[in-house]
Amino acid sequence: MSSTSSRRFSRQGLRPPIVILVTDAVDHGQRKDGELPLALREVHGKSLIEHWWGCLEALGLNLQTHLYLATNAVNYKFFEFWAHSRGISTSHIINSGRSLGDLR
Repeated sequence: MSSTSSRRFSRQGLRPPIVILVTDAVDHGQRKDGELPLALREVHGKSLIEHWWGCLEALGLNLQTHLYLATNAVNYKFFEFWAHSRGISTSHIINSGRSLGDLR
């Protein structure tokens, strides 16, 4: 984001949106059908994205309105379900339209 954009948000008392890009490029198509994306897998009792969520909330950010998550077409439904279960508008989940095959 440019410094001009940041200043505009500051002057208006607004916070810029947060965009988290989530892809499983590291899987390279090795993930089995129905297996959770890496960001939704549990680590110490919570999914990775829940850990990220907690860190951002600790900064005082209202994630219900400022969080946007971008993911590929393969993972979209998983994150759409996750958002719905957390009360996040599914309009905040962005589908890039790319498949894992596009990443090779």
